Amino acid sequence: MKAGISACSNGLSREWEKQYEELVSVLKGFDTEIVPALHIYARTDEFSGTDGERAADLMSFYKDDSIDVIYDVSGG
Repeated sequence: MKAGISACSNGLSREWEKQYEELVSVLKGFDTEIVPALHIYARTDEFSGTDGERAADLMSFYKDDSIDVIYDVSGG
């Protein structure tokens, strides 16, 4: 399985980097290939990049027929 991981609204702060890496480790344990979005940690105000950047990240996953599932890991 191949999973895209995106932050569709609030980007992850670097404080959550350890938890994100734990999630990746768990998913890899289920034989899942991880494809992170480009702007998971990018910050524009509290968001993970601009509206256009977040939309482009998500659309790249929708356009990629090899992506089986998309996870949103927006921070709080």
